[in-house]
Amino acid sequence: MVDDIKIQALIIHVASRCKGLNKPLSQTLLNKFFYNVDFGHYAIHNEHITGFAYKKDLYGPVPTEIGYYLGLLSEGGDIFFENLQHAQSGTTYISINTEYDEGVDLEEYFSEDEIDTINKTFEAISVKTASEVSRDSHRHYTWITAPKQDYIPIQNAKYCSFEWLDYYGEGKDRDDFEETEAIRRDISKNYELSKLMKTATSSRKPLRIRKY
Repeated sequence: MVDDIKIQALIIHVASRCKGLNKPLSQTLLNKFFYNVDFGHYAIHNEHITGFAYKKDLYGPVPTEIGYYLGLLSEGGDIFFENLQHAQSGTTYISINTEYDEGVDLEEYFSEDEIDTINKTFEAISVKTASEVSRDSHRHYTWITAPKQDYIPIQNAKYCSFEWLDYYGEGKDRDDFEETEAIRRDISKNYELSKLMKTATSSRKPLRIRKY
């Protein structure tokens, strides 16, 4: 079940913390924050925090009802939207902001374990751009295996790594994670192999690889 109060409190909290860091909060970044909070918490504690359902979108996992809560908070004056421009691309996007400077006291709404997940996830995401966070989500088993525009089973979080929570996938440890990251970096340096891997993760059809 979706917890309305928790979701609204968490949106205001994130908007306020981003405001304090002078970091624009795009909806893409907010979507990925919620995804990592819920799926990361589930991987460790076998329960999510918000009750959101998530779908596979072009830019990564998206909580299906997030728009409703953004509209609700906007109507109430708790958040507002700004049109900003990307420094590099020059394209415009909508940033979520708030008048609150200190946000929400999380202890009023969340358990100690939930607050730990929320804070560690925010710290991990706050140093990245929306594009980087989106790209990271595309590497997760949850997103790779879900059909496009279909729901993502939260149970599959067990097979993903949430390194900022010291979770590296079921039965895996930090060394396994670092080895996987090293392989990923090597693949990214090989253009043809990287292109092949992107094709594999965006299609449910088996690849036809020619033998030479």
